[in-house]
Amino acid sequence: MKVVYIQHTTSMSGAGKALLNIIEQMIEKKVEVHIVLPDNRGMLYNHLSKLDVHCYIFPVTSWVWPATNSLRDWCLFPYRFLRKFRNSLLFYDKLDKLIRELKPEIIHTNVGVIHLGQILARKYSIPHVWHLREYQDLDFNYHAFPSKKHFKKMLSEPNCFPVAITQGVYEHHHLTSNLNAKVIYDGVFKQSKTPEIQLNKENCFLFVGAISEGKGTTELVQSFAKIAKEYPEIELWIAGSGNKSYLDNLKRIINHYSINQQVKFLGHRNDIYQLMSKAKALFVPSRFEGFGFITAEGMYNGCLVVGKNTAGTKEQFDNGLKYTGREIGIRYDDADELTGIMRGIGDERIEKYIETLEIAQQVVSKLYTVERNANELYNFYKNILKKA
Repeated sequence: MKVVYIQHTTSMSGAGKALLNIIEQMIEKKVEVHIVLPDNRGMLYNHLSKLDVHCYIFPVTSWVWPATNSLRDWCLFPYRFLRKFRNSLLFYDKLDKLIRELKPEIIHTNVGVIHLGQILARKYSIPHVWHLREYQDLDFNYHAFPSKKHFKKMLSEPNCFPVAITQGVYEHHHLTSNLNAKVIYDGVFKQSKTPEIQLNKENCFLFVGAISEGKGTTELVQSFAKIAKEYPEIELWIAGSGNKSYLDNLKRIINHYSINQQVKFLGHRNDIYQLMSKAKALFVPSRFEGFGFITAEGMYNGCLVVGKNTAGTKEQFDNGLKYTGREIGIRYDDADELTGIMRGIGDERIEKYIETLEIAQQVVSKLYTVERNANELYNFYKNILKKA
């Protein structure tokens, strides 16, 4: 089986981690793997370059309208649109040539905002697996080009086989009546002995991921500010990176509340699992998390997860409740509730939550393994090729 994968970034984001896990498993299943990437600078490229795969660096372009969130955005809109249009033409030419040369049996686009995979798959009558990892509008404020209606039409084309990473994403993109569509949860960790839960926790609350408004970092900092003076021994650790202007604004908020000594920006870290195992709690305040890689990773590493009761985070909590009859984390709906939860965790010893930690670890270790994800996806490929 020969598959061309199209990826929008070489960073080790959730989509990048998920793709790397898929590729490693597909290689074991003797799939011939070809990967189209936008550059060769990120950690994902570094990992892939060590595997038995073929990498191609193309100007991968997302088909979403340029942002219009400010006056500056509106002023730059014509330039950004023309640049995107030019890159799309270059991307089309390169990808078209590659597909004609390789003649893959399947084209697999790893995110929903890249459309050229579907366009060229249709041109050459090749099955196209379209991985939908995001809500697009609700989480990133993306708006499909030329319209959401057109995007929905592309998803329903006969050669298109959408894969949603959660039931929520599946329903948001109106796939319930699409007989080609399927829900396959991401694979987060390999089947192995689960880590030992550490009871000797650090006095810290942890945030991991992209530092942005969509990820809820401002809400998290403001809620922490309300309890920081009551618990001077507790720190908020923020691991990840973000846009400079957003980070500057976040730091102004921290200065305003005079909590500089209690908020630590850790930057990019390679020891995230260790940080999770030692933290009193991991906070996932995203407005609409597609799946929630961090949520699953936190639970796997024996960390109490506090997450916003929306989208992928909610679905993971709901799955735990469905399978065990118990909550596997702490969910909240608004900032006031988040502040109350922080105060409660600050007052309690971790032993109060040990059963929650154990159950959560068991649930995610069962539902979100790399092997389970790859087997479901590989069987999906085989069923597609039977229909072709």
